[in-house]
Amino acid sequence: MIRGRLVAAVVLAAIGAGCSASRTASNVPTFEVQPGSFEIEIKGFGELEAAKSTPIEVPSNLPGRQRVVFLIDDGTAVEEGDLIARLDGEIVHRWIRRAKDEIRKIDLQLDAKQKTLEREKTAVEASLALLEQEKRDAESFAPRDESFFSRNEIIDAQVDLELLETKIELARSKIARYVERAEAEMEILRLQRKTQQVRLAQYEQARESLEVRAPHGGVFFRTTNWRGEKMSVGNTVWGGGALGELPDLSRMEAKLHVLESEAAGLAEGLEVSVALDAHPDARYPGKVKTVQPIANPIESESPVKYFELTIELDRTDPQKMKPRSQVLASIFVTRESDVVSIPNQALFQKGGKSWVWVRRGDGFERREVETGKRSLSRTVVIEGLAGGEVVALSEPETRGEG
Repeated sequence: MIRGRLVAAVVLAAIGAGCSASRTASNVPTFEVQPGSFEIEIKGFGELEAAKSTPIEVPSNLPGRQRVVFLIDDGTAVEEGDLIARLDGEIVHRWIRRAKDEIRKIDLQLDAKQKTLEREKTAVEASLALLEQEKRDAESFAPRDESFFSRNEIIDAQVDLELLETKIELARSKIARYVERAEAEMEILRLQRKTQQVRLAQYEQARESLEVRAPHGGVFFRTTNWRGEKMSVGNTVWGGGALGELPDLSRMEAKLHVLESEAAGLAEGLEVSVALDAHPDARYPGKVKTVQPIANPIESESPVKYFELTIELDRTDPQKMKPRSQVLASIFVTRESDVVSIPNQALFQKGGKSWVWVRRGDGFERREVETGKRSLSRTVVIEGLAGGEVVALSEPETRGEG
């Protein structure tokens, strides 16, 4: 009796197991597996820019901040020598006046110093002439004959003569020292004057730089600051500061932004497909040239961060591609051909295992598979499926349920 009950239980268990492994095919969406291409792509957006560009800057020889009083419009075509910008030069003119005033002041000091030197030198030379005359007289009338003059008189006369010689030497030394000191002071003034002359020449040369002209032909684009504001009339710029650029339109690049949260796998050398907003049907291939190492916000008020990329395009279409044209791009992290991949909804996973439901007759059977790379929509199946097989896109109902 007990044996009969055990046999019945085993039979029922087998029937139940058969029902759980076989699923009906009614109303189940399916997908036919075929080898093909598999891609993992990252979306980016940005704009075109020239690979090479000539910066148009405020001349570095201009002192201080210069105010822009004229600037040609963004996108204006220019020829070599055409006027691009004019600066007010208020500081330059003020510094020119200051340098000229300093030169005039130094000239007055030099003139006064020269006159003082001549006056003092004349006075000392007059004193020296008197001493020399006194010496000559002393030498002429000095007592020498001991038969007429006492020894003391002769000695006193000799002492007086030596004293005169000492006074003469002191006077000559005084003249030399005074002339040397005066010349040193005037040399300092002359050096100061030379410095001011050099500055004046620089300022006058800078005045010639107040008009900024095109170094070659091209299309001018105004520079943009970190707030996204373009350079305009009324802005002030330091010497060497950017006014804009003249890009080389024969070779364009794309500057892209990619969300930090979607940038997994981003690297230099990846293939890219770029489309212009104005011409979405045309695609331009290229490669990632550079990737900014740190993600940053592109809007000061937004915390959302983006990686910045430079894309080297395989070719440039001068008729359609212009600097700052908006673009959308696909960056291919993975591109494989002749691989088996299925929609993600056809793959079921639990407990570290992956399986699919493969059609067999009017039902489906469960089959474990080995998976590879996965995108947002598809997963590569390395082993377990072949081309031509059909898999369920949702879990089929168990046969006999209900």
